Amino acid sequence: MGRWTSVQALVEAYRAPKRILVVAQRTPEQAMPGEDDLFGIGTLATLMDCRQHPDGYLVVSARGDQRARLLELTQRIPCLTGRVQPLREPSARGVLPELERVLALAQRVARRSPHVPIESLRAALQLEDPARLAGALAASLLSDVEQRQQVLEAVSVSERTERLMLGLASESAAPPENHAVGARLKSLFHRWRVDRLRWNG
Repeated sequence: MGRWTSVQALVEAYRAPKRILVVAQRTPEQAMPGEDDLFGIGTLATLMDCRQHPDGYLVVSARGDQRARLLELTQRIPCLTGRVQPLREPSARGVLPELERVLALAQRVARRSPHVPIESLRAALQLEDPARLAGALAASLLSDVEQRQQVLEAVSVSERTERLMLGLASESAAPPENHAVGARLKSLFHRWRVDRLRWNG
């Protein structure tokens, strides 16, 4: 991460410590985005690690905690700050069959990705909340920002998994399988199925 205002926000949040709101930008080329340039719903996250490379870029590790709505920006310099409203997540009971189908397709997409984010997938598959799992898989595997945002903004878990399935279906038509990571992915997804059977109910 190299944009100056983003770097400032991360440095301040890491020192405080404070949670940050991670939101996607509608127009990535806009160097100083305003409210109209940002999607209205993002993820409240806790910074776990923040390291600066010699070239000035930051490498950040963060844990997504909860969806939130950006109500307004209150400051733009030295970094964007604003008021946010945390969003409640819906009940996720009885969604295991849907998640099984999502995970099968997600595994296929991950094996076809030339730069599969193994660590991101590992973190996602450790989540016990199916709604957060769907959002984390979207962030890791969907290349289209609009599709990722549609998953994030879905209210019900069923709607979220349905939108994720549509996005994964379009991604699955991409390049040949990356066999180098196939075994590791198979192990990750199998462990998820074993550990999360208690969701079925």
